[in-house]
Amino acid sequence: MEDLKIQKKTEYSVLPLRNTVLFPNQIIPIYIGRKQSLQLITDISKETDKTIVVVAQKDGNVESPKPDDLFEVATLATVMKIFDMPDNSKSAIVKGIKRVKIKRYINYAEYFKCKYEEIDEIHSTSEPIELQALCGNLKSLFSNLINVAQYLSDEQSNVLINIQKPEKISDKAISLMNISTQEKQEILEEFDIHSRLEKALVLINREIQRIELGERIQADVQDEISKSQKEYYLREQLKAIKKELGEDESNLEIKEIEEKIKKAKMPKDILKVANKELNRLLKIPTHSPEYTVSRTYLDWLVELPWSKESKDNEDIKYAEKILNEDHYGLKKVKERSNS
Repeated sequence: MEDLKIQKKTEYSVLPLRNTVLFPNQIIPIYIGRKQSLQLITDISKETDKTIVVVAQKDGNVESPKPDDLFEVATLATVMKIFDMPDNSKSAIVKGIKRVKIKRYINYAEYFKCKYEEIDEIHSTSEPIELQALCGNLKSLFSNLINVAQYLSDEQSNVLINIQKPEKISDKAISLMNISTQEKQEILEEFDIHSRLEKALVLINREIQRIELGERIQADVQDEISKSQKEYYLREQLKAIKKELGEDESNLEIKEIEEKIKKAKMPKDILKVANKELNRLLKIPTHSPEYTVSRTYLDWLVELPWSKESKDNEDIKYAEKILNEDHYGLKKVKERSNS
């Protein structure tokens, strides 16, 4: 913190941002819908000095953020233009000016004001040639990101290439990326230019890897879907061909079960149940789980020995002889069996 140079202290109104971070030299449109923010913008529209402090929320879902819900490092900004929207909300064009550190909040009417410090960039002991190399790597890596990120355009790459100052290039690159508020805030909170470039390189590389991994997963899923669709199409074609040839598998199965029912010589009440289940099977699609259940039930019915009988031998002595031959010992059990 010794490297931080406090230039001046003053107070300005605070505009919290959801799910994004405003960087110095960045111009963004901001939708103003919350009561506190609407009052702030209404008040600032009447002022000559339209400077405010823009700070990101730690959690974008918080409707009425308190000081603890906001990050400490923010951006001094100016409100360039204000538009009235049809739904009674407003939209503001805001340009970031400089990194600031919020020191203390002042509860002012319906929105916050704050005391803050302006913070100078830290120029570490890095040689200029090293900073130039880092900038070159960042531009090259960002070009690779544009090749895989659909939300970025070649025009944005050209804008980045034309930036010469090392302290600005990281901010510009990160501001264009669809990454989390926390990741963007980490770059805003890095005052050392060399370290900021290194952190930006890590984030860009991570975003490239994330997108490429997502594309690979999507490709694998699409291949699997295409394979399943192709198999389904071929099966349906095969069914149609067999049907034309009179070889429809489902019809063959039905005929086979029908023949087994006739040969099973079931009692009349059981035969009535079997025929009813067979008629039900005819109406069920073969790929339905119910088809398998119904088919299994019919298979079980036809396999039962309805017309077959075995001749029982009720000779106790014979039973005792068989028990003694097959099972050694267990005298008491055998006695109970013969009693």
